[in-house]
Amino acid sequence: MSNLLLEYEKSYKKIEEKINNNFNKLNLSLGVDSDIDKSKLLKEVELLILEQEKILKQMEFDTSIMLSTEDYEIFITKMKTYKKNLQFNKNSYVKLEEKISIKNTLSNNTDQNISKGLLNNEQVNYISNLKLQEARRILSNTEDMGNKIVQNMDDQTKEMKNINIKVKDMNNDLDESNNILNIMKSRMKRNKKIIILLTIIFLIILIIVIGYKFVKK
Repeated sequence: MSNLLLEYEKSYKKIEEKINNNFNKLNLSLGVDSDIDKSKLLKEVELLILEQEKILKQMEFDTSIMLSTEDYEIFITKMKTYKKNLQFNKNSYVKLEEKISIKNTLSNNTDQNISKGLLNNEQVNYISNLKLQEARRILSNTEDMGNKIVQNMDDQTKEMKNINIKVKDMNNDLDESNNILNIMKSRMKRNKKIIILLTIIFLIILIIVIGYKFVKK
């Protein structure tokens, strides 16, 4: 496979790692009071996703002119996984953006009520329930990310199995080609011996004919 495409894949995976790290930070910051600048992290994730999408488009474009048929089939499998990850990242970004917006609104309203001394038991219970739901959403997101990692590993395992099968097929084809070449070499040697033998016989017959004519004269 092309070195350029391998570089694309390397860049894609680095960006994916950065996105996952930022998602983890954002999810953790939702569950507790944190000094993390969520808006900055969200903006960074947005830019990383755009960069990731750009790399995928460039990779897909280059495959049409740089890869052999077999390599292209392998790459198509990878592209499906990469696009799936990209869509997951986009969906996760939208969900996190909504949660952060809700949390900021809730936090502002709560701060105002506290400053005015207006919180009652019902409001406290309501806020507690919201935080509990938030914690559950974080757990759900963590589970989704875990499933995503497992799915990626499964896809890569299948991809490796497919590559191994194709390598075995190529080895079998090479063995068959070697056998055919050996048979052809053997036939060429045999034909060469036959030609030499026929040439010798022809020369002997020619000598006999010439000798016979010479003796007759």
